[in-house]
Amino acid sequence: MDLLFRLCVLIFLWSCSAEGMSDDELMSGFGLEYDLDELTSEYERVSDNDSGKSEWIRLELHPHSLIDDISKLAVYEKYFVILTLGQNKDVLLFRKDDGAFVYSFKSDHPELLSDVTDFEIFRDEIYVSNNEKRILSVFDLSDLPFIYFNRVIQSDLKFDKFCIVDSANILVYPYMATLNMVENQMLNYDLLLLDENLHMKNSYLPYPVEKFHYGPSYNSTTKINFVAPFYESEENEIYFADLMRDTTYKWDSEKNEIIPFAYHKENTTAQKITKEIDLKESIAMMQNSGHPFGAQIFYADEEGFIFSSVVDSKIYYIYISFSASKYKLLNIVDFKNEMTLMEAPLGFPFLHIDSKLNVYAVIIPYLYPEEELQEQGLIKEDNPVIVKYSLDGYLP
Repeated sequence: MDLLFRLCVLIFLWSCSAEGMSDDELMSGFGLEYDLDELTSEYERVSDNDSGKSEWIRLELHPHSLIDDISKLAVYEKYFVILTLGQNKDVLLFRKDDGAFVYSFKSDHPELLSDVTDFEIFRDEIYVSNNEKRILSVFDLSDLPFIYFNRVIQSDLKFDKFCIVDSANILVYPYMATLNMVENQMLNYDLLLLDENLHMKNSYLPYPVEKFHYGPSYNSTTKINFVAPFYESEENEIYFADLMRDTTYKWDSEKNEIIPFAYHKENTTAQKITKEIDLKESIAMMQNSGHPFGAQIFYADEEGFIFSSVVDSKIYYIYISFSASKYKLLNIVDFKNEMTLMEAPLGFPFLHIDSKLNVYAVIIPYLYPEEELQEQGLIKEDNPVIVKYSLDGYLP
């Protein structure tokens, strides 16, 4: 009887997810329409150095500051706050001016950061998630460089990424949602709204049950996240990309709901991927589609926004001006080509863009030729280098 009940729940959730969002809803919002070849040709005629003088900040290498995969960077007062999710999962603080190592949350609180997945800074406090233990640990940042532990918030849910909307609302993304059961029902949603105590208030973005059928190729180290990281603007507007639906959404804080914000026109790849059963086939379809995939936002204001688009092995960073309806290609990262400091002196992927249009990109030494690193006084074992440069005056 229990098995029959679970089967009925699955069928019900699948039917809800199929009806949860119509084609009209998926295609509403701002339609991104541009010629990528034309943008690339224009980009290649302009030297990277024309975007302004770059500043290199070398992150200090220390036994407690090891970084092999920067997943998130925030600029808070005079510090970089960095999430590393490689072999060392940790949240680290470095001085922004010289890259000096300041603090490791995991080395001081290993029991709280055994499986860190994300962090958020809100009102002089930093919230750090532990997916394994289903907790948020809260620390006081008001007296930096001194950091004080405040409290732990326990949850019934496992979630990877999260964003604090206000003092009473937290958006969370429950990657591998089948691990979450609420009142004996599987959570079948890509986004949840929790209260300040991490109790569920509402759920959004239903998806097909087939998403869970990862097949034999799936393993825990597969770096695929169907919901891109949250972006929060200076005006507290929150955006995130649901890559499975090829759409970027905006959180409406007044109505407590999400609305479609931007999508790539005439791109049906995402809809095909949602029907794939095997994750390996889905990834291959993403890489070989030849179409812009996803629209993760890195910066937004009243004039326009900067977003990333994936085509094959390349990530394109593009700016759109609302008033002029013009696009400009800002950077291209090709993961298949060998990295070279000569061709990419301004760094690798974008990590953060602040309100003054300063870009913080990253150079990861082990990805570059040894002889080029030596010219810059680096070795492959070094911590990453943060590259800062300004887009002010460079955008259309």
